[in-house]
Amino acid sequence: MIIARLPVDIPTNQLYQVRISVAGSPMISAVSPTKVSIKTGPKPIVPTCDSIQYGCQFAEPTQPSTITSSLSVRGLISNSEIYLYDDNGLNTRWTPSRYIDNMGNKSPYASFSAENVNGNPYTKNFYFTQSVDGCESDKVPTKLKILPINRNGVKLIIGTYVQYDSNFYGSKLSVCQYDKLDSISTYYVALPAGFVVSHSRITGGLYAGGKSVLGSYVPPTDSLGETYYGFRSYAIEPMTYCNPQRYSGPFLKIIVNPNPQKPQVLTPAITYFQTQTAVALSATASNTATTLRWYGPDATGSQSTTIASVPATDKPGTFTYAVSSVLNGCESERVPMIVTVLAPLAVEDPALADLITVYPVPTAAFITVTIDAALLKAAPAALQLTDATGRVLWQHETRESKTPVSLQNVGTGVYFLRVKIGEKQAVRRVMKL
Repeated sequence: MIIARLPVDIPTNQLYQVRISVAGSPMISAVSPTKVSIKTGPKPIVPTCDSIQYGCQFAEPTQPSTITSSLSVRGLISNSEIYLYDDNGLNTRWTPSRYIDNMGNKSPYASFSAENVNGNPYTKNFYFTQSVDGCESDKVPTKLKILPINRNGVKLIIGTYVQYDSNFYGSKLSVCQYDKLDSISTYYVALPAGFVVSHSRITGGLYAGGKSVLGSYVPPTDSLGETYYGFRSYAIEPMTYCNPQRYSGPFLKIIVNPNPQKPQVLTPAITYFQTQTAVALSATASNTATTLRWYGPDATGSQSTTIASVPATDKPGTFTYAVSSVLNGCESERVPMIVTVLAPLAVEDPALADLITVYPVPTAAFITVTIDAALLKAAPAALQLTDATGRVLWQHETRESKTPVSLQNVGTGVYFLRVKIGEKQAVRRVMKL
């Protein structure tokens, strides 16, 4: 290539032919067949661009590839042509009508054969000019840095991958409403050093809010239904890898199931005497599909059984049992059942027992309780009628020496009338006909 500088006073708007002569030699070339037109005016301004721009190598990392990448150039003159050079000369030329936006910017594409990136960034030099009416500006340099693709896929560690539908595949996790889940980072395999995982909730095939969140997020379980979570990996250090733009899977589907209604307990408080034979606790499930789960006597514990608890009466005290409903692995709120075990019948005050009379026994409807009036001066009498299971049917506090008690609303059988005055107590057996 020969570069010649023309005199500034050369007439313009005329056609010229060129000969080449060698200094110090009589040799001179023939006249060039190409004619040159000299135009007036300055060269176009130099366009502007970023000093370094980035592209991605989409081929497999073990193969050389032909790379096509977008390069951006600004500060263009209307109707100018864009020339793109690399270190080997002219790479591509663009006409004014292509790749232009409403700000006068162009994003032409560079195409070249790249060396094997092999997981490392690859840099190539380019130069932009713009030409107007055949006059070309000076070059502006830019570097195109080709980044390797981040190929670290996210692997879930729960369940077996299944195809949900044409768009989603992955694992599913079935939970109950209001369950407390672990951080979402516990559901996938940690990536190599230098990479992190982000996720997004997907509702109806759309990314919920379009937000990408790192692994400290805890999935909520307050709303029933299915929620998909998509994952992708990120290189922590910027501009070292091309990170994936979409969540390509696998996806995690979290299914939040409803908790059943709690069971119905007709007798939440039961009283027994020590060593008295107890019967199994009872409750009614919310529907036929649920099963009952029994806890006790420590209702806050996690151990349970499907067999109804039979309260122990070997020692006096107050004990808490509980029952819940279970449906599809989800458990309802536990319903407490309080069992009180009283001191045995034999442990009563003989003097108090001699001063109390209960009649008639047996009875068909009523009994009358008489208490020596002198006993009632110090404290009132607490009367309590229980059945054989210890269930309290009636209770009353009085200072009257004679108190009627109705048994009309109870069935036939044996009942116990307990009389307590202060710290003294006595129990009478009553039979209803």
